[in-house]
Amino acid sequence: MGLARNLKIAGFHVFLNTGALLLFLLLNKNGAVFALAKIYVLIVLPLAYIFLGYRYVPAEASFRSRMMSLSLVSLIGIAVWTVCLYFYVMDDAAARAESAFLVLPSEIVWIFYGAYNLLLYVPLIVLDFLSLKGEWKLQGYEAAGGVLLVNFIPLVLMYLGAFIKKNRS
Repeated sequence: MGLARNLKIAGFHVFLNTGALLLFLLLNKNGAVFALAKIYVLIVLPLAYIFLGYRYVPAEASFRSRMMSLSLVSLIGIAVWTVCLYFYVMDDAAARAESAFLVLPSEIVWIFYGAYNLLLYVPLIVLDFLSLKGEWKLQGYEAAGGVLLVNFIPLVLMYLGAFIKKNRS
């Protein structure tokens, strides 16, 4: 039952992120869709993770069991992050060695992680809203560390849902 629950949660995660991203890309004809995407990432997505934790984790489960039930999304995220970091490091090293003109910056690989976890864009949306985007920048490897931290936001939100369920029963 635990593996089935993990796969179901991971499937919902992929659907919530990748499906929504594709939908926004297909519908992006005007600024209203971009505003809708911000609302989705800031409000709907966190509430959906809380609901997933509430719905799919048994209230009587121990802390360890709850964490195991919710960890597959973060484990996959760590794997995607590791692959992106590898390509980032290799592309960055190749750019320094060749010093040739690059069509795309090496940071482009993080878009693939963003497709797996849309919560990556929450800090950018908040900084843009506070008009701090140009003043506060993480670049290079420190940005990669920030991306790794964002990987655990779904886990924390789903655990919050499981915690609410346990305290209500």
